[in-house]
Amino acid sequence: MKKIVKLKKNKKAVSEALGTILLLGIAVAIFASLYFIVLSEQFETDDPIPSVVASVEGKYITFEHRGGDELNIDDKFIINIGSEKKELIVGDFLRDTNNNDKWDIGEKLFFDDFNYSLDISEADTFGYTYNEEGGTAVMHGTLDIYPETDIGVDIKVDNMYPSVGESVNITIIVHNYNGDINATHVKIKFLIPEGLEYQKHTPSTYNYNPISGFWYINDSIPIRGSISIKIQAKVLGLGVIREPTQMVMILDGSGSISDANWNIMVNGLANSVNNVDVFPRDGTIELTIVQFGGTDPPRARVELGGPTVVNESNYDLIVDDIRDIEQMIESGGSATPTACGIRLAADQLYNFGNYSSDKRQIINLVTDGLANCELIQGTYNGTWLGNGWYKDNSHKKSGSYSAASSYNNYGEIICKDLITEGASSISIDFDYRLDDTEESDLAVYYYDGTNYNFIEDLGVNKEDKWLHYEDEITDSKYFINDFKIRFDTNLESSWWYGYEHIWVDNVLIETDNSLLDDGFEQDPWNLNWWNFGKSDSEEQRDYLLGLLGMKENEDEFDSIAIGPDPEVYWLENKIVWPQPGYEAPPFNNGPGWVSHIDTFQEFESATSEMFRVLFRSIKNSAELVGLDSRDPNPFNDIKEITIVPQDK
Repeated sequence: MKKIVKLKKNKKAVSEALGTILLLGIAVAIFASLYFIVLSEQFETDDPIPSVVASVEGKYITFEHRGGDELNIDDKFIINIGSEKKELIVGDFLRDTNNNDKWDIGEKLFFDDFNYSLDISEADTFGYTYNEEGGTAVMHGTLDIYPETDIGVDIKVDNMYPSVGESVNITIIVHNYNGDINATHVKIKFLIPEGLEYQKHTPSTYNYNPISGFWYINDSIPIRGSISIKIQAKVLGLGVIREPTQMVMILDGSGSISDANWNIMVNGLANSVNNVDVFPRDGTIELTIVQFGGTDPPRARVELGGPTVVNESNYDLIVDDIRDIEQMIESGGSATPTACGIRLAADQLYNFGNYSSDKRQIINLVTDGLANCELIQGTYNGTWLGNGWYKDNSHKKSGSYSAASSYNNYGEIICKDLITEGASSISIDFDYRLDDTEESDLAVYYYDGTNYNFIEDLGVNKEDKWLHYEDEITDSKYFINDFKIRFDTNLESSWWYGYEHIWVDNVLIETDNSLLDDGFEQDPWNLNWWNFGKSDSEEQRDYLLGLLGMKENEDEFDSIAIGPDPEVYWLENKIVWPQPGYEAPPFNNGPGWVSHIDTFQEFESATSEMFRVLFRSIKNSAELVGLDSRDPNPFNDIKEITIVPQDK
């Protein structure tokens, strides 16, 4: 917002003055005062006195001459910024567009030193005053420039896993990452959480109140500067969750998990629930267990439902029920109906027991492989779509890898959405290689925004050499904002067919520019590709979040990924919530994590650690609650860190 500030003539005051002072006062953002005073120019009584418009352009405060007498380039002026006074010369800040060595109508002074020194002081009201005896005329005005200061809060602890009775040092750092001005009157809230006892803070001169939790930062924080405080506290005991929590464990029971590993998993889960140091028995936890697997059909079912409130009177029965869960597997059980498990978990929590959005919801997906089934709507059954393609280095057209499909890894892969809207043609180009295949073993489809349209079977071409596919699409139905290409395979193994394999490499899709250029060299290999099993799992995850009304910083969807080849990247970037996810431990980044363990033998310890973090940890939160300027980035205004006490 701009205000034009004009000096009104008072003949008696002005005529008696030795020099006329034009003062422009600007309250910057939240009432900062800035004065502009011309010192050296004298005006005759009847001369038109200069009028000035103050504004902000980028990083500059500008003063534009809008009328009245001109000023010379060697005239002096003063700007007061808070309590700091700057005496300057017009010519040093003037953009003399008229090239006449004068500051006259339409020309501007550009002043930018305020970026690094402006401090917010008391407010000035808008008005006009003058001093007859001293011949001083004063005009106060306001200019709303809303200076921004990106304040970020961080919190660190020197020992995330202290023993009960030990002291920990918690450091809170406040950064002024970027902005227009130094940060002033910054107020941080860090309330000592239950389970810790305040001992001291350093520097001791800092204005921190351990009872209210408020840290009032008296000093200004310069741009790209920071300030920190260290708080020492004693660990009193295990953290205890006070809020009612509904937790669902979604267990992968697919055929890739052996009988022995299944037994290790359910017994490890039972042992963790049986451990009072990690899993409370005070009635605050409602536990549900869902399993997904099977092939006849692929499906999900409830193993422990209700949800079941865990307390002193029933925990031993719950532990026995967990040990007795049988794996859902039939012969050839290679289906992994992840979407079915997620959908059933959502409906079980919402439709049964005592669901409330005010309760904390925690979902944990345990899996060792690739989602490869599509949910059949209205059921908790799925359609198996094959085991999916994989990254391979045995045959490649160029580089080190290709995308491969074989008799035990087949199905479809689909490229990410490509924007072809407005194009006049689409060029499709890729290399492929066949081994012991039949006509329909490799099919190509194009997506038109509604349907996947079959284009061609490529499985009967010459084998054991790299072949090249090219196509130019001119049909306008494919000029959309979500065009895709799909490869389908249906490979077999038998004594008369042999071991069927297909490789694809160097997929190039172009319009006027390149939309997809993938040699499958990325890690993960399928960064630009997905399948229906994954896509449907993502859709059911979104359904769960919406149905349960899950809230960031309160609820979470996490995952334990087991084995050498689980889809960690996909879980981290598409499934866990809140996003972006991350790989844990440590768990200091908050909810939305994937814990990747190599073997099922590690499952019990990983589950116990998860329960301890979720139910027995002490959460420490530092938050920005006060600042004089505007903070453009609220996402870094709060940071949480977890302390996980250990028994002595």
